[in-house]
Amino acid sequence: KDHRVYPVAMVMLYAGLRPAEAQALHMDDVDFQHKQIHVHSTYRMPNGTNQRVRTSDMKTKKSDRIVPLFSPLADILKDRSGLIISQEKGTFSRTAWSCAWKTYMKQLQKESGTEISFRPYDLRHTFCTVCRDNGIELHTCIEWMGHTDAKMIMTVYDSVTQKRIDSEIEKMENAIKNAQKKE
Repeated sequence: KDHRVYPVAMVMLYAGLRPAEAQALHMDDVDFQHKQIHVHSTYRMPNGTNQRVRTSDMKTKKSDRIVPLFSPLADILKDRSGLIISQEKGTFSRTAWSCAWKTYMKQLQKESGTEISFRPYDLRHTFCTVCRDNGIELHTCIEWMGHTDAKMIMTVYDSVTQKRIDSEIEKMENAIKNAQKKE
């Protein structure tokens, strides 16, 4: 929890933001009263440059969105100010982010005593899968994740888990039992 990447990781996990959106998140965009996060900034590398810039030029029109601020994330962010991750010398470079992520993985491994390795985008995948496992409607996931349609959700982000399979089996068992009662 004391690593500088921790709040970014938790924003990806609990709000489904893309890594560049989470890195660009400013605390002024977090509305604790209405329990919302206004996503309208990201990091981009303009053509012909090697420097990342924080911009409102989002990946898609739907990327500029409002997502819920769930309680665990509100607790993590409540005493922060400015960008949730920053570098004293200005923009957080790709190299600096990569190094910070690697040290975060090492710290997690050290604390857990087990091999841990996942990519930042894996937290976004987890957010989507948890939403779908808990019955969050597909169109809501599309909105929260900033997509224009279901294609990316269905082909990339959503993974069918055993929890969902078991739930669907139970639904069918109940449907069959109800049909048999009516016979």
